[in-house]
Amino acid sequence: MKFHKYKIVVAVLCIVTTHFLTAQKIIFGTIIDNEGVPLPGATVLDSATNNGVVSDFDGNFSIEVSDDSILSISFIGYKTQEVTIGDKDNLQISMELDSSNLNEVVVTGYGSQFRSELTGSVATVKGSDVSVTPVPTFDQALQGRAAGVDVTSTNAEPGGGVSIRIRGSNSISGNNEPLIVLDGYPLPQGGEASVEGLGSVRVVPSNTLSFLNPSDIQSVDVLKDAAATAIYGSRGANGVIVITTKKGNYGERTKISFTAEQGTSSAFEYPEMMDGPSYALWQQEIASDNGSIVDSHYANASSLPTTRWLDRVLQDGAYSRYAMDVMGGTDKTRFTLSGAYIRQEGVLITTEFMRGTFKANLETQVSDRLKVSTSINYAHSKNNRQDTGSGAYVSSPFTLQAMIGDPSYTPEEAAENFAAGGLDPSRFYFVDPKINAESVNDITTNKNIFANIFAEYQLLDGLTFNIRAGLTTKNSVRDAFYKKTSAVGWTPNSSAVYNTFENDNQLVEAYLNYDKSFNDVHNLNLTAGYSSQTNTQRGVNNRVIDYPSDALGTGQIGLGLDPSIPQSYRFDRTLLSYYVRANYDFNEKYFASLTFRSDGSSVFAENEKWSSFPSFGLGWTISEESFMQNSSLFSNLKARGSYGITGSQSINPLQSLTLLGIQNANFNDALKAGLSPNQLGNPNLKWEETTQYNIGVDLGLLDNKIFANIDYYVKTTDDLLQNFPIPTSSGLSTIVSNAGTIENKGLEINLGLDVINKPDFSWNTSINWSNNKSTVVSLGEGGSDIFGPNISANITSFPAAIMREGESFGAFYGVPVIGLLQTSDADSNGNFPGLGYNGSQVGSWKVADTNDDGVINDNDKTIIGDPNADFIFGWNNTITFEGFTLSAFIQGSIGNDILNMDRVMTASGIRGNSANHLASWWENRWTPSNPTNDIRFPSSIPTASPATSFVEDGSYIRLKNISLSYNLDPEILNNMVDSARLYVTGTNLITITDYSGVDPEVNIFGGNNINRGVDFASYPRAKQIIVGLTLGF
Repeated sequence: MKFHKYKIVVAVLCIVTTHFLTAQKIIFGTIIDNEGVPLPGATVLDSATNNGVVSDFDGNFSIEVSDDSILSISFIGYKTQEVTIGDKDNLQISMELDSSNLNEVVVTGYGSQFRSELTGSVATVKGSDVSVTPVPTFDQALQGRAAGVDVTSTNAEPGGGVSIRIRGSNSISGNNEPLIVLDGYPLPQGGEASVEGLGSVRVVPSNTLSFLNPSDIQSVDVLKDAAATAIYGSRGANGVIVITTKKGNYGERTKISFTAEQGTSSAFEYPEMMDGPSYALWQQEIASDNGSIVDSHYANASSLPTTRWLDRVLQDGAYSRYAMDVMGGTDKTRFTLSGAYIRQEGVLITTEFMRGTFKANLETQVSDRLKVSTSINYAHSKNNRQDTGSGAYVSSPFTLQAMIGDPSYTPEEAAENFAAGGLDPSRFYFVDPKINAESVNDITTNKNIFANIFAEYQLLDGLTFNIRAGLTTKNSVRDAFYKKTSAVGWTPNSSAVYNTFENDNQLVEAYLNYDKSFNDVHNLNLTAGYSSQTNTQRGVNNRVIDYPSDALGTGQIGLGLDPSIPQSYRFDRTLLSYYVRANYDFNEKYFASLTFRSDGSSVFAENEKWSSFPSFGLGWTISEESFMQNSSLFSNLKARGSYGITGSQSINPLQSLTLLGIQNANFNDALKAGLSPNQLGNPNLKWEETTQYNIGVDLGLLDNKIFANIDYYVKTTDDLLQNFPIPTSSGLSTIVSNAGTIENKGLEINLGLDVINKPDFSWNTSINWSNNKSTVVSLGEGGSDIFGPNISANITSFPAAIMREGESFGAFYGVPVIGLLQTSDADSNGNFPGLGYNGSQVGSWKVADTNDDGVINDNDKTIIGDPNADFIFGWNNTITFEGFTLSAFIQGSIGNDILNMDRVMTASGIRGNSANHLASWWENRWTPSNPTNDIRFPSSIPTASPATSFVEDGSYIRLKNISLSYNLDPEILNNMVDSARLYVTGTNLITITDYSGVDPEVNIFGGNNINRGVDFASYPRAKQIIVGLTLGF
């Protein structure tokens, strides 16, 4: 017994002695690459305790260890290293490039993969590339950053929307925007009703992603081909953008980052308009030609002033942003808290965007098997807006007023004219646009909530059960009041719009994930799951005109004397899905993937609600073959190929059913509401299906100092959802049916190069280039043309674009002008048969007789241009020198046409005695003494229809962003802060283009599929300079 007690005492003494011999200590270290450049974000893990930290911006770290600890250091793209501590107190660890492949982690649907394992086409945009561009919404910063992703601003106002196309447009009537997945949660896609509301007051879509703070983003992965997107089934046809937000790190001390930015913006230069004396001379000329007496105001032209009305409404817009991040973690938990406030004034007076955001992420290891994470976002934004041409449905955008206003009047004279009742509704350009803008109070307020909870439970080694539940809620209010001193509200005494909109989305999904390696050569990953997502949209639209007083506003909307009947709506849709995916590789050399998803949607007919979407992909890492091992050139060479089918359900719910709608009728001199058929149902309505083939090559040369990704694809969409005409005897005009085919095919190239990589100086450059050819293959039986929405030049309306078999998607359609009519073209009667419209005069359009019938009329209209670019590109350069970093990003679009409808009003003579014109038109227009044949400068035109004279080359190259930053030396900071970064950033500073308008990046019809590339009274784009400071604590 005593012997046993002795053994116990000895054992205790040994344990105590061991404890003291292996006492914990804190060591410090720096992680650098093989060129001595610090590596921020490298993971340092004590393999004995699983405690871990992450290196800071300068590659530094500190960690508590024992002498016998072994540290494992890992960083994406570099070989993992192990270091034994022993008696070391300070470490400098040089990482070695993993030259076989740069194992960048790519977030795909319901999981992630190393880039080397992919069989599909995926582009990655770093969060730093998003945050370096000072924009209110992240999608604006994506422009030019990824091959095959065409990002176009639909409205340059602060907080304005963008249109994103991945590998072209697939649908005529449906949604063509990609699916956005935020931290694993698929956001509601397309078909969102608008809070913008009723009538022609204005329909301008706001940015549905404005709730997301760009500085919260860690990375953006763009899934492009079917092998990558088929896991999302019916929502993957337009591509998928997967956003991963920032999270804290396990075992990391709490860190605080604060950013403050201030800046200013100014509008792009407008073309010069005619001055007051020139305008008066023109009026004298018009009166002489018409045999009338000129207005006395214009009699003495040389004495008249010149008012540049644009100067009355343009301003330098102030910009400010403040953001704070708090992140850190323990050995079991990591968290992130962030908040930001942005205020951006527009370059047009009274326009402004403000947004406050809050975000919280929390992830905790509840047990060895259970991990739970949750995320919540809240955003509150307010947008003060004005009537511009964005949306193209407005009757009097005030930017156009400022361009064509009579320059020979002073603001005081214009005000007197208005007060005297001299405002003519057909001559709104005599309104002072400044007074007009200040007479409009149009505010859209959005409140967004995004909540997401995720749990992962390890059932067996390699097998996990995952469940996610979440919701998004958007509440929007548009509160607009137009005083009687505004162009919209001038008669009969003011008008008001008050609209509300709600969008609620709920998601529940569960899936199993199995990840296992066999014999160190067979690697298998299996995913199988279920998803249920419901979406409800509801809203109420109100419009009232004829107010007894401007003081009432929308707070007393019921006092308007002439209210329209309020409209309300509700849309419900549900999507149920089952999916399975298998990824396999042999010896990390041969890869295969297989995906199958079945979706059921409530929007289709009873027998067509379900459809299945398969895909498969293959990959071969050729550089891993024995015959490539001695290659000094190729560090990575991989071939990929994929095939798959995805779908689209982007139609309004219930379109398979016959519906009744409200119809107003006059009974006994009173307006009454009743019901009548307004939609003919189609019991055979089914999914659009997109089939895509993709082949790709990934290259790494000279230890991956040069890398390239090349993809070629062919994408075909069948069974297009579109409106077909039906006999008028039905009482309706169209029915939604499936018919038609669209094909997109193109080439994408992504190229990167580490030009210089030294400890004190580095320069890396990357460029992406892509082209896409979108063709209308078929429009169904009969192949009838489909026209886009009409464009109104405040004179009359005409379609601007057409879908025609064999032509480009949304080609421009209009009058084929081939010159200007000359005196020698006239016959003996002074007419121009086969050359001009009936009644045309010399100096007007000479038109091609496309149908050879000897008569010029609208039957001669044809394809006059193509808004689709031949190619788009982005070029990024980053140079570091000691503490300085210079980055410059150039993007461009080449070969696209623009339909410049501003020239209908300012370079046509069609408004004669009313609208001011471009100075270049006045100086170069056709006259008897200047019989030019330049179609840009007619004396007048016979119709306001789109024509070749208004189509211009919209190619441009733009210095999108340039930034210079300096990281202050820690010794200078005297331990007050951990880090400090000063920077100055310029946006849109230089644009090279032949386009005569304000800016070549135009798309006033927003997400409309057909009418793209149209410029008409667009909100002016801004150049911006911002100075910022980021402090780390």
